[in-house]
Parts: sequence; structure tokens; C-alpha cells
Amino acid sequence: MGCLFLWVIIRFMPYETFTTIQDEPVILRMMEWGFTMLSYVFRVVFFLIGGSMMVGGIAMIIRVFRHHGEVTQFQGNSTTVTIRRLRAGRVLKEKSFPRQSVTDLRSSISSITDGITTKRIQLVIGDKAETVANSIIADKADAMVAEIRQAMGIG
Repeated sequence: MGCLFLWVIIRFMPYETFTTIQDEPVILRMMEWGFTMLSYVFRVVFFLIGGSMMVGGIAMIIRVFRHHGEVTQFQGNSTTVTIRRLRAGRVLKEKSFPRQSVTDLRSSISSITDGITTKRIQLVIGDKAETVANSIIADKADAMVAEIRQAMGIG
């Protein structure tokens, strides 16, 4: 959208130059100079808006594709609880916590879009909350939390 905005600015916004006739009164030359400068200011503002929209869009695309294909794996035994982030079978990130420090597993609403509620699942360790998943459909998130709580014997 930012690229389209910049294209429209370049293609359709008039480009005026400051040219006055020396025989004109000073007040008319000053007014023409003022309107020309105002036109340049609007042009710069529109370029900044279009450029920031384009940079924001590129940043969003990079963020989405950086986490594309990533899977979170939640494992635990009688002594430790481990959260692994995997992509194509390779471990990207791994965090382990002592089983006794895990106090709760909770899900909270992260967003509501077009009537579809998504939830964030967090593992509560002491006074910290470690995010296991960011955006899961509410029903699936609640079922997952109930299953993990039952398996871990929490709550």
C-alpha cells in the first residue's frame, strides 16, 4: 500500500517551480513563493507518509515469514518441563524449568478478528509467565490447556 501511495504521489502530484517575473509587485512574488513552499512541504509530508507505510509493510512481512513454519513443542517429565521451538525438525530455541517451579498454565485472549477469538497460552513459573503459543483459536487453546493441566496434575 505504501508503494502504491508513493507511486500516486510521484505520478499525479504536480511539481511546481518557483519562478516569478521581476516586474510583479513584491507582495505577489512573496505569495507565489509561499504557495510554492507550501506545495513542497505537502509533497515531503506525503512522501514521509508513503515511505513509512512501505517500511511498516515490509517489516510486517519480514516478521510473518521469520516465524513461518515454526512449531512449539511442550514436553515434561517428573523433574523438568521443556518448551522447544522447532523448524523443519531443528531446535531453534529451548527452555527448561524445574517441575516444582511450574505453578499454572493459563490461556488468555490475545485478539478477536471477525468474531474469531484467539488466545495466548502461558506457562506460569514462579512469578513469571513464559509464552508457549501466541495465537491459537480459543476452543483449541482451552482444550490444550485442559489436557496439559491434566497430564501435569496442575489445578
